[in-house]
Amino acid sequence: MFSTAMVRESATSIEAFYEKHHREAYAWAQAKLKHREDALDAVHDAFVKVMRATQRLENPPMTLPWLYRIVVNVCIDRHRRKRRWCEQALDEATEGHVHALKSSAFKPSSAVEAKEIGAAIGAGLEGLSEQHRTVLVMRELHGMTYEQIAKDVRCSEGTVMSRLFHARRNLRRALGETLELSAGGAAVAA
Repeated sequence: MFSTAMVRESATSIEAFYEKHHREAYAWAQAKLKHREDALDAVHDAFVKVMRATQRLENPPMTLPWLYRIVVNVCIDRHRRKRRWCEQALDEATEGHVHALKSSAFKPSSAVEAKEIGAAIGAGLEGLSEQHRTVLVMRELHGMTYEQIAKDVRCSEGTVMSRLFHARRNLRRALGETLELSAGGAAVAA
């Protein structure tokens, strides 16, 4: 389908396009992702998509708006993958907590309480900011050290400790309110 000359010409045009626009692509990715390494990875992924598009399409647009859309889509995909990872960890944590509570001496009232506590924890975690939820899950569920968390989320250990403090405080506050409401509701019903 492609002759050798066409492949060389395509590679040259992609290289020229990259040289002309990679700094702008990096600036867009940096603005969206807020981390240098993530932005560099996103730009790399975006230009891989550009290369594939030039192989697939007869006349790819090769314009700045086209590149912008590719970079933004790559950043959105990266953000979604990161959020999905956090949500899976939260789901596993909530299920584990509920299972641990259920496995103790079974009483129907205990099972209901365990389910309520699990739901309260899930709701409390959902109420946290993404940054707080991420460090809390990494520390409490995965047992990661402050140093490991700082490296993964690309911030200082002091920032990790601060985020953990606020995450725990906010979760404690949310759980306290939820459990007080459910206890109050049970007392009223009794």
